[in-house]
Amino acid sequence: MKAIFLSRPFILLFAMNFLFFTGLNILNVIPPYLEFLGASKTYVGLFMNINSLALVLLVAPLARFTDLWGRKRLVMIGYILVLVSLLLMFIFSKDLVLLVVFRITGTLIFCLAFTIHGAEAFELLPRDKRASGAAIFGISGLLSNPVASLVGEGILKGPGAPWLFLASFGFLLWAMVLAALYKFHKPTELPVKGAFMGLLKRPELRILLLLTLVFGGGFTIFATFLASLTYDRLGLVQVSVFFTSFTVVAVTGRLFFSKFLDQWPRHLVVVFCFTAIGLSLWGGVILHNVWLLIPMGLLYGLGHSLLFPLLSTLFVNSGGDHEKLALNGLFASTNTLGNFVWGLSLGVLGDFAGTGAIFGTMGALALLIVPLAWFCLKNRRD
Repeated sequence: MKAIFLSRPFILLFAMNFLFFTGLNILNVIPPYLEFLGASKTYVGLFMNINSLALVLLVAPLARFTDLWGRKRLVMIGYILVLVSLLLMFIFSKDLVLLVVFRITGTLIFCLAFTIHGAEAFELLPRDKRASGAAIFGISGLLSNPVASLVGEGILKGPGAPWLFLASFGFLLWAMVLAALYKFHKPTELPVKGAFMGLLKRPELRILLLLTLVFGGGFTIFATFLASLTYDRLGLVQVSVFFTSFTVVAVTGRLFFSKFLDQWPRHLVVVFCFTAIGLSLWGGVILHNVWLLIPMGLLYGLGHSLLFPLLSTLFVNSGGDHEKLALNGLFASTNTLGNFVWGLSLGVLGDFAGTGAIFGTMGALALLIVPLAWFCLKNRRD
């Protein structure tokens, strides 16, 4: 297993994933600037999660045609589109309408990278070590959070919010370079027509779909509204405190506990993770000083670090090897559907009840899912 982590393909994929998510996550500090331009929280929820909607709409055709057309070819097209869109967002940074239009233009790379990077990782990992291996690979995405938030806060204090688009451009450009160097896999068996939609009919996936939908909502609340919450409550955007503590415990947890993910009872891990996530979100309701962001980040890091690789592995292991891309795409689309649904709907709630209500509502949903997860997963076998 160690040989896989030290291999050139794994290291290249790890670095590519880190650069990709760093480029995306830099924009997590932009909501206060959008509100300064006159945007509502509903607009912020839409702008920040429009990538998620694109993935939900495109995942079915992408599940079939990505391997037919070639993974590398489509990824490179996606990078070109997003780089052009970021340059245009920098030029028209004060136009809320054009910002949404250009944000939509750059969504293809999110859809492709989100699904293909995970599928590529599973290609490199043996089936009986996928949960632990996915946990290690996922560290690349976790590390992007503190780096992106620190870079973003520095830009806000320095040249200003419009330069966030150029910073995102720089990281994604380097990710594109690594994508050009990486040798993407070609599956030995292509998915049949309609395979993705057929997955939705499998009864064993229903509870996983529901859990993943709620799980996706937890992260998007922090990524979308934490900047606004800290600005409103503390007078300054201070998301790096949360994301740094989140990343420290998430990376540490994966390094020490990833090997146990293939051994521990799944229902106990899921219950623990949703409890931690729910308590972290409720911390946003009572946020009154910057230090409270540390336990919020620690709790969320514990929940997210174990739940993401476990849920993705449960999806992938629910089918055959030729279905890896489709199943990982289903997990990714459901997770991001949670991003869009909760980001937009709770943004509407925030316009009427305040940002604190957004965190409290999502926290309640995470805790309500706990008994259902216990009951449905206790006797599950994959």
